[in-house]
Amino acid sequence: MTISEIQEKILTDEAFVTTELKNFLLYYNLKHTLRWGRDNGEKDETESVAEHVYGMHILVDYFLPFYPKLDSEKVRQLTTWHDMAEAVVDDMTTKTKTDAHRQAETDAEKKITQESPEQLHPVLQVLFDEYQEQKTAEAKFVKAVDKIEPIFHMYFLAKTTEVNTDAFKTDDSGWEMSEYKEHRRPYIANHPVLWRFDNIMTPVINDAGFFKEWA
Repeated sequence: MTISEIQEKILTDEAFVTTELKNFLLYYNLKHTLRWGRDNGEKDETESVAEHVYGMHILVDYFLPFYPKLDSEKVRQLTTWHDMAEAVVDDMTTKTKTDAHRQAETDAEKKITQESPEQLHPVLQVLFDEYQEQKTAEAKFVKAVDKIEPIFHMYFLAKTTEVNTDAFKTDDSGWEMSEYKEHRRPYIANHPVLWRFDNIMTPVINDAGFFKEWA
């Protein structure tokens, strides 16, 4: 099939999307595969920021052919570096992130740029600024991938593990399905192929109990 034919199948054939998602179950298993032959004895429900970025790169490889006008090198660079500030200030959930935390991330990006190897100096601050400003098509695409990647992650868990879904809900960060979907909509809905996957995965995740309403 041509890329146009694949896109049409995605947008019109739910069974095709479900079949495509089976490949991601393999790709996402790498997030839980330890190196050096180690075995932690159980499927770990935690996820590092680097594992999230890995997931984004897998999604970029899959979805980028549907966007031939994008600068693919810029997309991959933005994907690699967009969360690097969290190596300094740690990750926060959307609901718990404050203005002070956002400023700390901005300060961390400046520090990372200043202290980076010389050949990275001309690159990093440009990438950080482009992603934060969200004015280019590449930055908007990477932001959409950033927002949908957790859905792929939870879909993998729902399909492959007996996951403790309460681990994904706390008093200050838990979402109901409809609330979380509306949060993602402004970022993803303008990318119909991504939004189609989101719409098909979300009910599966909801049925698995990730978005149980609070008692």
